[in-house]
Amino acid sequence: MTAIYENDVLLSAALTDGDARAFDTLYQKYYASVYANILKLVKEPQAAEDILQDTFGALWVNRLTINRDRSLAGWLFVVSYNKSLKFLASAVRAKVSSLQDLPVELADDADGSLLETELRLSIIDEAIGQLPAQKRMAFTLCKLEGKTYEEAARILGISAHTVKEYLQAASRFVRAYSIEKYRDAPVSLSLLIVFLCS
Repeated sequence: MTAIYENDVLLSAALTDGDARAFDTLYQKYYASVYANILKLVKEPQAAEDILQDTFGALWVNRLTINRDRSLAGWLFVVSYNKSLKFLASAVRAKVSSLQDLPVELADDADGSLLETELRLSIIDEAIGQLPAQKRMAFTLCKLEGKTYEEAARILGISAHTVKEYLQAASRFVRAYSIEKYRDAPVSLSLLIVFLCS
């Protein structure tokens, strides 16, 4: 089934047209990397699995309104991050009687509205778009698509060591660019930038 989609652009177009096979292809392609990113945040395998399923459920529910020009990998990353924050905020609520010690921005923003999701995607896209081509590809493959250095190296036709160097340089740039341009961004957005580049 996956052979009919030559690249993510066609896959995204098929998904926004409501093609269930495109959704299945996306799930198979990204579920492992999305799960790994969620687990880094929530530290609980069962909770991470629940958030993973919720994220892909949101992808299907919102399939007709997703911007075709946006990276689906980026969309999944940001939405799963939003949902992970919501889980963490809920865990804090369960342990304390008030939210006094929880940053207001985190509490208010944990739901990850469509507007906030679009803002985060825009910032990530903008920063990544400033990178040279090879570094941009290394960052996208490793950070958003969850590929190893070796897998990215095979795709890019360079050594794994070079991929690592490109990724480190790209991460430093994305973090510096995003923080400088969005100095007054909400705490949750700043956390996303740090997590994305760690």
